[in-house]
Amino acid sequence: MHARPDQARARMTQDRERSLKRKREAVGSPRLEIGVVGAACLKWLGELGEVGQWEDICGAVEKVLVGALSEEARARSVCGVLERWRQ
Repeated sequence: MHARPDQARARMTQDRERSLKRKREAVGSPRLEIGVVGAACLKWLGELGEVGQWEDICGAVEKVLVGALSEEARARSVCGVLERWRQ
């Protein structure tokens, strides 16, 4: 028996939410080395299209910070992320 399309979509949504939750918890974990966190953030920024596929961590940080200086919405977003990490 096959799952109905709405059940399949609900399952995919749940899987995606569970994956995002695990990523958030991992990034905020004090047990991870900074390089692992940086690589995960770089991958995430790449998936969002914020940085190029071959960008290194320093280049990605520069791109995000320059964007924050030129766009208020981006600056608020960066500040929000930093506030969540601080807590």
